[in-house]
Amino acid sequence: MAAGADAAAETQRTGHLGRPEVDRIEKGEIMEQPWGLSGPQFLLIYGPALALVVIVQLAWPPIARAVRKQPPADVRSPLDVYQLAYLAGGPHRTVDAAIASLLERGLLRVSTKGQLTAIAAGSPAGWVESAVHEACRGTAQTTAQLRKSGSVAPAVQAIGRDLEGRGLTLPSSMFNRFYTRLVLVYVALFAVGLIRSINGGTLHRPNEFLNGLLIATAMLAMFTLILRGNTKTRPTRAGRGIVAYARTDTKARKAYGGVAFVGAASLVALGGIALYPDHATSAALKSGAGSSSGGDGGGDGGGSGCGGGGCGG
Repeated sequence: MAAGADAAAETQRTGHLGRPEVDRIEKGEIMEQPWGLSGPQFLLIYGPALALVVIVQLAWPPIARAVRKQPPADVRSPLDVYQLAYLAGGPHRTVDAAIASLLERGLLRVSTKGQLTAIAAGSPAGWVESAVHEACRGTAQTTAQLRKSGSVAPAVQAIGRDLEGRGLTLPSSMFNRFYTRLVLVYVALFAVGLIRSINGGTLHRPNEFLNGLLIATAMLAMFTLILRGNTKTRPTRAGRGIVAYARTDTKARKAYGGVAFVGAASLVALGGIALYPDHATSAALKSGAGSSSGGDGGGDGGGSGCGGGGCGG
């Protein structure tokens, strides 16, 4: 009877566990699982969750572009060279085209170090040129500085809004909100995984696979954050068509969108500052595009500047 009572008490104490498992628990061979999940069980949840977020990140943008109802694109209204530049290369290209036009007409001067200064003679044409010209008064600016200038930005942003209203570019906000939410999801996943890793470390559990997934999560979060801050313009099909037509057939520009421009601004609008017709000036502009520092603002002065036709040594 005593043996039977002892067995009943043991069963009540251990529940459904058999004697071998109880012995292992008492010896510390089996410890309580963190959060009620073993390491492999947690990885089977964390890994697929991370993979699902990546799949959504890759699949959603093209799907959204395909199903989004866009207003009929306005391809008949005339475009100016700065609108064409925006379609071809985004806000930075618009600023570059304005710099090219002002240089060609002698309203800007660029030093061999890429410092741009305004020349009083003549008057800029349009809001973008006026903003660029004004920004270079008094203090020399590099191409990189002008691209980020707060005084130039409103004129360039107005072009972006106009092209979006014409159905030639996609709204940047539709992607920015998406990427912001993805970053938050990645941060949440990373936080949960990090807490689990720390918990497992204190219990001397192996964390190698989880730590690898944490590194991947952090890298994906940073990559997505970069995508969110990317200012690259996303033209619609109609917008891409206008740019392609302008690049392949100069005579067709006027018939398609009314774009009929020649000179440095048109070349830079379609191909970037590398296509500025004067090689020395192009090299000077590229040196300024690769740095955001403004130097001493004085350039090289004297005969070492570039303007209108070229760049002196």
